[in-house]
Amino acid sequence: MDANGTARDDGAQGRHAGGPWASRFLWGAGTSAHQVEGGNDRNDWWDFELRPGAIKGGARSGRACLHWERFEEDLDLLRALGLDAYRFSVEWSRLEGDRGLLRIAPSEGTRAPIGRRP
Repeated sequence: MDANGTARDDGAQGRHAGGPWASRFLWGAGTSAHQVEGGNDRNDWWDFELRPGAIKGGARSGRACLHWERFEEDLDLLRALGLDAYRFSVEWSRLEGDRGLLRIAPSEGTRAPIGRRP
C-alpha cells in the first residue's frame, strides 16, 4: 500500500528497491504449527490450553485456521502477496500421535508444502 492506503502491485521491482543487499533479500511470512494447523489435541500446548486460568480469557486454538487442510490455498495467498519465502513448522504430535507410532505414512508427506515456493 502506498501512503494513501491504496494497494499497489509493484512486483519484484517495488519490493527489492533500496540498496545493494536488496536483490538478495527475501520477503516472507512464518507460522507456528499449533497456532495454525487446528485440531492438535495430542500435545503439551493443548493440555496447557485446558488448564483453567492458563490463558487470559480462556481462548483455545481449537480448529485454528485449518492450515493443515488448507495449505494449498494459503500458499496461493502468499504468492498473491508476492512473498519469496515461507517458514512453517509441523506439529510433531500430528505425525507421531502415540510414542513410537507414526500417524501418517511417509507417502502422505508429499502433500505437505515442503520444497514448494510460495
